Amino acid sequence: MKLGRLAARTFRDLIVWQKAHEYALATYTFTGRFPRTETYGLSSQMRRAAVSIPANIAEGFRKRGRPDKARYMNIAEGSIEECRSYLILAEDLGYWQTAALMSLLEEVSRLINAYARAILASDSCLLASRPKLFINRFASCESFVRAMPEADARFAELPAQVDFFAAKECGEVH
Repeated sequence: MKLGRLAARTFRDLIVWQKAHEYALATYTFTGRFPRTETYGLSSQMRRAAVSIPANIAEGFRKRGRPDKARYMNIAEGSIEECRSYLILAEDLGYWQTAALMSLLEEVSRLINAYARAILASDSCLLASRPKLFINRFASCESFVRAMPEADARFAELPAQVDFFAAKECGEVH
């Protein structure tokens, strides 16, 4: 990953949105194989929840205030939990294996969690004296760096809490 990457101009530039969109597309493929009796049941519910994830990321991206952005990420996190429940039910009903979808959903969950925490943490203590340390130290942890709200990520203003969270996410703190 290049550190000189341009800030996200649209929600489509966010890795977290791209992965959530990938999950929604995979959910449509998966539910397309369900029995016809599920057309207006589990299939519809799974699709709605899956579509809600990237839609809320997109809507939150355009919000100006950090609390508004975080609220939309929280709604997306709720949809992730809903999807987890539906995947468990689909497997229990014998509608195919869900391991691949569950794995993709877990990746989306980790990314959105890092994105939401970065949004919330960016209002507190400043990291003005350590931006290069932050970049160099965590550049290899793509799940965190790529999930950051690029439009808001001015590395000179990242808080110490994000520094700690990133270390934890990258496995450097136990």
